[in-house]
Amino acid sequence: MPSIEQNYGKWNDPEHWSHAGDEWSVFWGSTEAQWTHSILPRMRQWLPAKTIVEIAPGHGRWTQFLQPQAETLHIVDLSDDCIARCKERFAAADNIHYHVNDGKTLPATIADGSVDFVYSFDSLVHCEIAVIEAYFMEIGKKLAPGGTAFIHHSNLGHYPLYFKLAKMIPAGRQTLGKMRIVDYDCWRGVTVSPETVAAAAAKAGLEIHCQELVNWWAETRRCIDGITTLRKPLAGATPSAPPAPWFNASFMTEARVIREREEHYPAG
Repeated sequence: MPSIEQNYGKWNDPEHWSHAGDEWSVFWGSTEAQWTHSILPRMRQWLPAKTIVEIAPGHGRWTQFLQPQAETLHIVDLSDDCIARCKERFAAADNIHYHVNDGKTLPATIADGSVDFVYSFDSLVHCEIAVIEAYFMEIGKKLAPGGTAFIHHSNLGHYPLYFKLAKMIPAGRQTLGKMRIVDYDCWRGVTVSPETVAAAAAKAGLEIHCQELVNWWAETRRCIDGITTLRKPLAGATPSAPPAPWFNASFMTEARVIREREEHYPAG
């Protein structure tokens, strides 16, 4: 059950960033391949955008692709070390504003109603629903009417009994996961599910545009992650019920195909 303090301790430690985050894109072949063929197709209709906020950018793995898509890009991270690394990496970019936060709020210097697009990927999966709810409340304030948020989060709460029992297995669960004997929880938040995300969105005055629940890495067959696209309704718009989630257990098959295609058609 990752806490804000545990997340700070882990991600503020440079030892967890052996290749600036690119190490977590190996299943797609490269970070660029993951962005171009997996992430961007799911949100291309909202880019470019005038003002973008990225929550938890780490060492800038996705920031490098968001920066050219924005007139103004705010990157917000709990880790002061991560923000320092991003300042070094993007020193030549004049449209990025850097913020260290408390792990659940967005800076007051980002004006309410001024943001067109909010993005977070491969970061908030390590947060519990209380943190997701807090960020949704902030997103609801910062988004302009009609604005969109694309948020990657845990879905471990959909399988409470399975992962409760899995935790009772002695050391070696990760190895058993790689052998596809038992699913590994990948340090996900245990209280996040489609139901708790939908409730958090409604409380923040946001509508769920679509929700995809996916498996992750080679160790998991269950859809332990979620990708939720949220919208801030236009004034006077009739509220709409959230659509049914899409359980996509082929997400990592897609990643494998992307990697194999990249290997077969090398650059240059």
